[in-house]
Amino acid sequence: MGPVRHDQVDVLLYAWLSEADPRKAEQQFTLYFKAAFPELCRFMRAFRAEPATAQDIAQQALIKFFAHLGIDRKAANIQLREALSELRPLDFGALHLRLVTGCVPR
Repeated sequence: MGPVRHDQVDVLLYAWLSEADPRKAEQQFTLYFKAAFPELCRFMRAFRAEPATAQDIAQQALIKFFAHLGIDRKAANIQLREALSELRPLDFGALHLRLVTGCVPR
């Protein structure tokens, strides 16, 4: 895998954080890890760390990140979905409602 743009890494992170299915979430994290690991290694080498040390630090950091966020990820995802389901667009008329919700008002 070649260099990844930071916004692509962010998209992979959000895909992992928003995945409700634990098995799919683990797959999403694997994709994130594969993209973030080389970037984190490059960052660590900027501090003049030896390549092997940079890889060890990067791997440990991502594993700790996974463990820390993975515990609360599911609960946060449920809370986010509940909050999003309660959001309603402001009433700017039927056309606006169709554009926002993608449906025809009753």
